[in-house]
Amino acid sequence: MGDPPRCVAFGSDRGGVGKSKAAELYISRHLLQHGKLPLILEVESDPRLLQIYGAEAVRLFRFGQDRLADLERNPALVYRLWDAVGEACLQASSEVVLDLGANMTRPFALWLNEYGEEGPFGAGGGLAFYGVTTGDLLAVQSVNQALGYVAQAVPEAQRHLVINEKEAQFPLASEAPVIREMARRHGLRQIHRLPACLSPALSHVVDRQLRLDEAVEKPVEWWQAECGMPRLEAVRARRRLVSFLDDGIRMFDAAAMA
Repeated sequence: MGDPPRCVAFGSDRGGVGKSKAAELYISRHLLQHGKLPLILEVESDPRLLQIYGAEAVRLFRFGQDRLADLERNPALVYRLWDAVGEACLQASSEVVLDLGANMTRPFALWLNEYGEEGPFGAGGGLAFYGVTTGDLLAVQSVNQALGYVAQAVPEAQRHLVINEKEAQFPLASEAPVIREMARRHGLRQIHRLPACLSPALSHVVDRQLRLDEAVEKPVEWWQAECGMPRLEAVRARRRLVSFLDDGIRMFDAAAMA
């Protein structure tokens, strides 16, 4: 059957840290390099990438809290979910981007751990995992645990840490002791920083569920009409949105060279 397709996964069991946004930036990079979207798998109770890219590009594996009672009655549902994810990865003809929702990284790793090297990613050579965090203490603890889960389940997987700087009230330096210890423990070769987007246009992109790669191509006049901005504000908002996308692409370029 050969080597499994390459999969790039984004996770942390803490919600709201920017996993889907980081995944979207990676998807934009893939589109720029290859001229087409990757296969996108979303394991979420509140899907976002599906709303942005549509059902033709995204396969949704919905796993919400409302199914906990069903799981207690029938634990086989857990395997049904993850086996479907694994089969999608094995059958994919292109790179796969896997967005793991809140509280999904640990179950994903436990499922992989049961299969060992016979799992869909073998010992991990075909998997890159990006743990995403803000500077919030609980988020840092969660991503540390997520990186550990992945290291145990697929020890040869590439493991990366992305610090999302969206919350200025919780700044987290790359040289902070907790980050240095995390890098040592998990063999992280590089810490990636995702700068906060200073453009008011980003909230419009999120609210309207626009694709970033398409939003940055909109002319200034479109932003004026859509957001009711004066011209100079619209110019500034668009340029900052372009800069945010460029920063995200460069972040993953650096990760690929690390």
